Amino acid sequence: MKCVFQENCRGLGLIDRLVAEFITIARQCGLTRLESEINGEREVAIQSMAAAGFEELVRLPESIQDMEAEFHDYVLLGMRLVASFECLGTGD
Repeated sequence: MKCVFQENCRGLGLIDRLVAEFITIARQCGLTRLESEINGEREVAIQSMAAAGFEELVRLPESIQDMEAEFHDYVLLGMRLVASFECLGTGD
C-alpha cells in the first residue's frame, strides 16, 4: 500500500494512526512479518515506523531516482509480529 498525504494533512499524526491500523489488521490476519520500502529522505515517516516497532533492515545509499533525476537512499524497514491467538494457523 502506498500512502501520500496532501501538504495540509501532514503533521497531524495520520501516519501513526494508519501504521497502527495496518499492524492490527496484519495480526488479525495471522501475518508474522511486515515490511515497508521507503525513500530515505522521508525522515518523519521513518521515525513514525520506528516508533511503531519497525527496524531498519537495509539502507542502500543513492539507489533510487525520482522524477527530477535526483538520487535518494532506499530504506527497507521490517517488523516481526505476534499474531492474535485466535488467528494462529492462518495466512503468511
